[in-house]
Amino acid sequence: MTAPMYNLSISSQLKNYFDLIIRAGLTFSYINNERVGLLKNKKALILTSQGGLKYDKDMDYLNNYLRDLLNFVGIEDSTFIGVEGVAMKPNNVELEHSNAEKKIMDFINNY
Repeated sequence: MTAPMYNLSISSQLKNYFDLIIRAGLTFSYINNERVGLLKNKKALILTSQGGLKYDKDMDYLNNYLRDLLNFVGIEDSTFIGVEGVAMKPNNVELEHSNAEKKIMDFINNY
């Protein structure tokens, strides 16, 4: 699945997808009055690309939000690989892609 980032967060289509899969009794449950994600022992690989740079981790709403949604359903092993600054520094696009490709291969080889 691919989805753009809009206004510092996920698109409405991706939000709708999560709204459809996050279901009590199917992907999470309540045990002893605590929420427990049911998708244990799963890994997630999230690939992102953005035109700008993340200067402040506190402003990283996209990755933090996706990580929180995945944790909510029990997927606690999330790897985020990003290509950044493609609009700000077009000369670095090939380098960014090369670095991301190496990280993807590392993820695959260590899966």
